[in-house]
Amino acid sequence: MPRIPPLLIHVTVGINQNIIVKNIILISLSILTVSLLASCGFIRMKKFAKTLETRSLVSKDFVQTIKFRQDSQYIYIDAKVNGDKVDREYILDTGSPTLFFTEAEDTLNLQLKRLYNFGKNNQAKYGFTNAKIGTIEYKNLSYMFLKPYWDFKQLGMLGCNTMQNTIWSFNFMDSIITISDNIEKFTNLDSYYKIKFKPRRSQETPYIQAVINKKDTVSVMIDSGDNTFIKGYDWDKNKFEIDSNNIKICKINLNLYGSNLKKDSIITRKYFRINSLNIGEYEMNNIVVDGGVYQIGLRFLKNFDITFDWINHYFYFKENGTADFPTNINSYGFKVTNNNEKLRVYMLYNDSKAAKLGMKLGDEILSINGIDAKDIDKNILDKINNKLSIDDEFIFTIKGIEKNIKLKKESLF
Repeated sequence: MPRIPPLLIHVTVGINQNIIVKNIILISLSILTVSLLASCGFIRMKKFAKTLETRSLVSKDFVQTIKFRQDSQYIYIDAKVNGDKVDREYILDTGSPTLFFTEAEDTLNLQLKRLYNFGKNNQAKYGFTNAKIGTIEYKNLSYMFLKPYWDFKQLGMLGCNTMQNTIWSFNFMDSIITISDNIEKFTNLDSYYKIKFKPRRSQETPYIQAVINKKDTVSVMIDSGDNTFIKGYDWDKNKFEIDSNNIKICKINLNLYGSNLKKDSIITRKYFRINSLNIGEYEMNNIVVDGGVYQIGLRFLKNFDITFDWINHYFYFKENGTADFPTNINSYGFKVTNNNEKLRVYMLYNDSKAAKLGMKLGDEILSINGIDAKDIDKNILDKINNKLSIDDEFIFTIKGIEKNIKLKKESLF
């Protein structure tokens, strides 16, 4: 090996040291830049949250009745936003501030400010607009602007910062909302259950107290933008005294479910059967609830005539004759979706008959009752996915499984 001159060694070491120092400086600057961006984003978020507390309602001394549309997912109302000449349909959401989606920027000519931006799919803007719901007028209504996880036909959601300082009464039987700024306009509330709610977050999302098994009190968000019945993150904690027989677990592939992720993302979801749940004096027994953030969703709310008094912070509710609370899960043990022209299992209960017979999450279904997968119509998929209360028997041919799987609905609890 040739001998390296001492001077060259010294120079080389010096160069390497300079490179290391430069890299350290660059890394430090990068970390500082990210920290500053995060700090600026946090400050902007804090300022934006403060704007949600500002009352944007202009109208006074009014009673307004409007029709709404409902499906299994959301409540929809018509409104004019940002000087729009026509009514457009928006989702009504008590669990969020007002939000507008990507297409709204050009359609509504929105003037936006940067809220935060930490990458292509993690960015948001905000702004202020006027709005009109029926004859009710708003000015400087705060909103966020972001790219949604799902594809919506609507341009956005009208959040509960549009409901501040007013009373909103929902008649789900007739799909009518009555809105006023005077509680005296609602004369029949004496016959309703009544419970105080605490407005949380800047947009004043309503939270109420619920009592589980007559001993444990939790704070629950009322969220019309969630299509579940009742959720609870910690139902299975020991203090709730729920045994393993009253817990059912399923796995969901979010990518197959429709999130359009680059790669599969598997989540676990739990369902619980609890002995009792009280909301004020109203009691439900042996109900099945979802895991997740504590909240009451649309599948619960639809069973009642409900009134939110955002002036005095009371929630009123009365059964409308349709109350049908889940006390079990009747299912084929899985759910299926049409993904890239293939029928795929996107949800599977761990201890269901389907799982015991070898079905796995992500499996491709080749045929159902001898009918090729490409010829299966939506009605059959709705039956399998429990959207229709039918107990037909189905025979599934699964790719990679030699024997066909024969299933009828089963009660999982």
